[in-house]
Amino acid sequence: MKETTICRLCLEPVQNFICINCLFDDVSKWISEKNADELALNIARKNEYLKNFVNSDFGTFCIMCKKFVKEIACPCCYLYEIFLVIKDSDGKLAKEFEKFFNFDFTIHAGYSELTLWEEVHKMPTKNYTPVLISEKIQDLDFNLCESCGNKSDRLVDLNGTWLCETCREDINF
Repeated sequence: MKETTICRLCLEPVQNFICINCLFDDVSKWISEKNADELALNIARKNEYLKNFVNSDFGTFCIMCKKFVKEIACPCCYLYEIFLVIKDSDGKLAKEFEKFFNFDFTIHAGYSELTLWEEVHKMPTKNYTPVLISEKIQDLDFNLCESCGNKSDRLVDLNGTWLCETCREDINF
């Protein structure tokens, strides 16, 4: 079975998943070089909030630390949320962050005065359950009656339901 993990912030599939812990470690190292203790504290608070917000019953493996984690957010969304904390505190430092982490968060979408990221993140609620998209093996439910669950080579579609001969006879009486 093949699964796709969905980011709890943008609801897009997460490719090459890097966990929040690894990203936070990198952000912490970067911010410690800037001697911005108060900002580092605000980032740590935001990190804890995000960890709780994107926590799910599902999980996946981080490609960096190889650990199984249940906090599902794509690196772009996580780093954008951290970028907003830095931007609120120091615009110049936010530009350095953007360049260092190789994201262009301030590119304009052209349709509004909001940036593309602000447009995506202005949704009224982001309290979604992650979705796992799985490929089903077709043999499992192939030739199974949708009423009784028995296997049959003679299923007939009756009003949108695939029924075996016995279930069709029960309906006729």
